[in-house]
Amino acid sequence: MAAISGRKASIKLATSLVAGLGKWDLTLSRKEIDTTEFGDDWEKSEVGMANWKATFSGHLDLDDAQQETLRGYFDSGDLIQDVRFYLNNDTGKYYAPDTVTDPDAGGRLTQLKIGHSKDGVASAEFSISGSGPITLN
Repeated sequence: MAAISGRKASIKLATSLVAGLGKWDLTLSRKEIDTTEFGDDWEKSEVGMANWKATFSGHLDLDDAQQETLRGYFDSGDLIQDVRFYLNNDTGKYYAPDTVTDPDAGGRLTQLKIGHSKDGVASAEFSISGSGPITLN
């Protein structure tokens, strides 16, 4: 399998690029359910429900309509259903909330972090907590 270059990754709201970004992380996980009983010498567990979280960051761009839309999602707490995490724009492969399986799937912007440094430019970091499934398209 060929390596996937991060240089061509992106984040979009529907088909509109979120400007200024340079990093994203998507974490898919499952809860662990402890099934250990009295007398067991080794822990036992089952796999429980799945969830996802995403963070993405880059330069703060107050003129970018998509960054403004994301800040609005933070203020409103509304569900984001059209976010897409592109692995590579050339292949078109991306992760997105699976609204086909679950029409209420999406994520909520739970953290918006703005930073600045005397020797840099203003930065923005966004964190989304998933609600419902996410899938690779």
